[in-house]
Amino acid sequence: MLTIHIVQARLGYGIDYIKFADKEGLVLYLLTRGVTDDNILKALDGLERHGAYTIQQASSTPGAAGVVEVCGEATESFRSPPRCRQ
Repeated sequence: MLTIHIVQARLGYGIDYIKFADKEGLVLYLLTRGVTDDNILKALDGLERHGAYTIQQASSTPGAAGVVEVCGEATESFRSPPRCRQ
């Protein structure tokens, strides 16, 4: 379960000890954490109305929808996979 508590302050937004000066930075952070678009819209609305909002949703892998296929396997655990040939 992913739980993020957001507060709106006089100079921006805050999540734990991270501060954002504008909505764009906040939205980008939430997207990278895997928060759904619907929950982001609800959070922005809740921030406007109440000054705080808590997002709760099932955990998901951030950015999994845009993953490109891997074209090789690493031969040792500390090596990265070989690059794709074009």
